[in-house]
Amino acid sequence: MNLFCRLFFALIPSLILLQARAAEESVLDGVFEESALVINKKYAQASADGRALKFECPANGELWKPIIYTNAGALKPDTNYVLSFYCKLKNPSEKDYLHLIVRSSSKEISLPDSLHKNIMRPTDRYLRYTFKTPAEYDYTLRIMVHESLCGELLDIKLAEGFDADFTPIDRPFNIENLTKPVLPTGACDFEVLAPLNISAPIIYAKDFGVEAGGNNLNSKLNKAIEHCKSIGASTLVLEAGAYYLDESIPIKFEGFKDFTFDGGGATFVINKTAGTSFEAEGCARVKLCNFNIDWDWQKKPLASIVEIVQTGRADGADYVDLRFVDYEVFPDKSARAVLLVPWDRHLKAVGEEGARSYSLDGMQGALKKEWRGANILRVFATDSQMLYGLKAGQQFRLQHYYYDMGNMTLTDNTHLALENINVYSCAGHAFLVGGKQKFWSMKNVNIVRPQNDSKRVITCTADHMHFSRSQGWFKMDGCEFSWGADDCINFHDVTSFVQKVSDFAVRSVNAWPQPAGAKIEFRQGDYSPANFVGTVKSGRVISFENGMRVSETVFEEKLPEQLYDGFVLFDTAYGTRNIIVKNSSFHHGQCRGILILAKDVTIENCVFERNQLGALNFSTGYTHKLWSEGYCVDNVVVRNCTFDTSNIADVKSDNYARDVMMSVYLKEDPSEERTSYPVIKNVLFENNKFADTFGLVAFISSASDIFFINNTFINSTQRKNAFEYRGSFYIEHSSGIYILNNTYCGSFKLSNAGVYIQKDTVKNVFINGNIIKK
Repeated sequence: MNLFCRLFFALIPSLILLQARAAEESVLDGVFEESALVINKKYAQASADGRALKFECPANGELWKPIIYTNAGALKPDTNYVLSFYCKLKNPSEKDYLHLIVRSSSKEISLPDSLHKNIMRPTDRYLRYTFKTPAEYDYTLRIMVHESLCGELLDIKLAEGFDADFTPIDRPFNIENLTKPVLPTGACDFEVLAPLNISAPIIYAKDFGVEAGGNNLNSKLNKAIEHCKSIGASTLVLEAGAYYLDESIPIKFEGFKDFTFDGGGATFVINKTAGTSFEAEGCARVKLCNFNIDWDWQKKPLASIVEIVQTGRADGADYVDLRFVDYEVFPDKSARAVLLVPWDRHLKAVGEEGARSYSLDGMQGALKKEWRGANILRVFATDSQMLYGLKAGQQFRLQHYYYDMGNMTLTDNTHLALENINVYSCAGHAFLVGGKQKFWSMKNVNIVRPQNDSKRVITCTADHMHFSRSQGWFKMDGCEFSWGADDCINFHDVTSFVQKVSDFAVRSVNAWPQPAGAKIEFRQGDYSPANFVGTVKSGRVISFENGMRVSETVFEEKLPEQLYDGFVLFDTAYGTRNIIVKNSSFHHGQCRGILILAKDVTIENCVFERNQLGALNFSTGYTHKLWSEGYCVDNVVVRNCTFDTSNIADVKSDNYARDVMMSVYLKEDPSEERTSYPVIKNVLFENNKFADTFGLVAFISSASDIFFINNTFINSTQRKNAFEYRGSFYIEHSSGIYILNNTYCGSFKLSNAGVYIQKDTVKNVFINGNIIKK
């Protein structure tokens, strides 16, 4: 018997993907039953035929407006659900959107939301979400409007189960059609050329007043560097010691050839307010080596462990009081409160199952704050959702910086070698790569915390290494990236989403116009080739709308037909590709291990451990007004690597937690829309070990020719809220997926491991030779 009588009849039955394991009856499917479901009649009402929920929410000072929600007890505990409906929104603004949330009905329970989605675009579309309720707590489903919005939802369905067919991992599937495939080969090996003029003069920085403990060292060191360039010196040498850099100007190497900067074991301690610390630009055959970089924590800690003292309400706003655990007197009273990230006090590490992160003042510093004692900070919320679920006694890592300043920027260099460098901490990215950088390497470059200092709970406050664009040919060997505040590495190139406005011109929002003379490849809005490369005639910013620049680019040639909502543009001068990462470790990161938006990549003999949001992410995507990234993914080999406890926070793709994500995002990020064009293709996982995969091994979407061969999966740790799909694969909008000769062992529900196939969008899945050892 349904918990609710019929609310809506099916409008498009073929879209309701409730296949294997889905219950025959749905929880929400027909007309209303007031005891289980509440419609907020102030803003919403059912249509006369019961097929639509129409809502109209004007701007009236109420920030969050529920339009429909379940009562307590309506959702079963420890149950998988699929929610689907057809959505029509009428012209939402940037701040107006539909908000879907499945959350504990008690404000005292601090558990992650089972479903948390914002729907912002006005396009009429069918939407489908999966979620699971916890075993021990009552969760409710709410659909709310943020600010003001009008629209309607048609054919709402909520069914128990999954949205795909299931095949056990040890059951052969489709092997009668299995033929020997051609496997990806990965990157080509190459050499980075060493400096050539080793017989040229050697210069000593101390001769320019660069001495440990000195002052104005940025300016003095730059004078020494300029002198080396003017005389063609082979090497600049420092002596060991602590060098405090407090001028907001970078140490800059520009246009050098055949040169070595030897730090001699020096440690540069940064205390500044703006700009990067080091820059290398337009250099060839240059080596930077033998030094350390650190931040001045005595004056301005980058992050701190805090404990929730209490939450409450004052001056018309919610607040939380934070006690700084490691400080009796916190040294920086101007510190920002950027992010609260769960802290496991037993493991003394970021990430804790059953706890969520909280975004506070981001990059704006707009929150109201006040000090309530020498080490107690009160932070006021800007809306009622910001501090939801916080309770006394919880511990978090509080970041005071995020995408601020930066450590080392590398632009347009060739045959650049970084060796024996330790970054102990920095504000912003540790390494930012851009321009036409190519043929370069890192060896024994580490982003690690100094030993024996419990206050050092973070290294870099953004990505460990971020590629905005490059020409590829990068090699990394024997490195350790750890304890940063974002992804360990992001390999990608910036793209642009544009819309055609004439036969020769396109426009974009919040993207720079393309430079004159550039050769630009066009992709359709589903990333399929438009079979067109155009030459830019001119580009300019034509206006600003809502603080965002509107740019127009004019081409020499007549543009192709626009088949979808716009084009994605690839600048052919760039392409991050031919990447080798080996013998390295990536651990205790706040986000993902490596983002691979690149071609011809080999990752081997590496360790990925306790990265909070997953190990590897293969993707490409565009948004209409924010970021657009990646030239698609092709020919990647991941071999002999270890993945251990990869997704502590259970971050999800289509609400499936996973270690490895392969997917596309279209129009917004994240996105429910997919393309069947293989944005990710030719990826091989071979001879790897996955330990304690808590959700899916991999979520695979918009992909082709993906291989998981001879891997081992070991699940031996019990979870607080276990997923039935633990150790499984999920496949949608893909073809040519091979899951062969893998071994499963462990002690938790191995019989549940398998492959979920969304059969209406998937072709040619092959499962064979996989075994389960108890």
